[in-house]
Amino acid sequence: FDIAALCRNKVVRETVIEELNRIADESKLKPFEYVKGVHLLHHEFTVENQGVTPTLNMRRDLLSTRYEEEIKALYRSMKDSAWFLKTPSTDDLQRLRGSAPEPASPLFSPLPPLTSSFSSINLRSLE
Repeated sequence: FDIAALCRNKVVRETVIEELNRIADESKLKPFEYVKGVHLLHHEFTVENQGVTPTLNMRRDLLSTRYEEEIKALYRSMKDSAWFLKTPSTDDLQRLRGSAPEPASPLFSPLPPLTSSFSSINLRSLE
C-alpha cells in the first residue's frame, strides 16, 4: 500500500493521536503533555537524509528548518485549542533550534513543551 497516502489520511492521523493519548492516559500525563496534532512522514530520519547524526541523535536544528511550514500549519490548525498561545514566530523557531535566547518570562512559552520533539513512527510496521 501507499505509505505517503496513509500519512496524509486524516483518519490515520486521528488514530495515531488517539493511540498516543491513550498511552498518555495510562501514563497519567498532564493535559498539556497530550498530543494535539501530528504531521506524519512517509520516511524515517536517517544519517543519509540528515535527520539524525551518526550517533543517532535527532538533528532538531535542521529538522525544525526543514519542516518549518508543517510546524506552523499544525499551530494554525489548533488555534481553537485552550493551550494554544500563538503561531510560532521566526524567533520561536530559532529558540527551538537553540540559536536564540529564551523568552524573559518562564510563564509564557510560545511553544508548548512537546512540540519541540520530533518522533518517528514507522507505518511500514502496519503492513
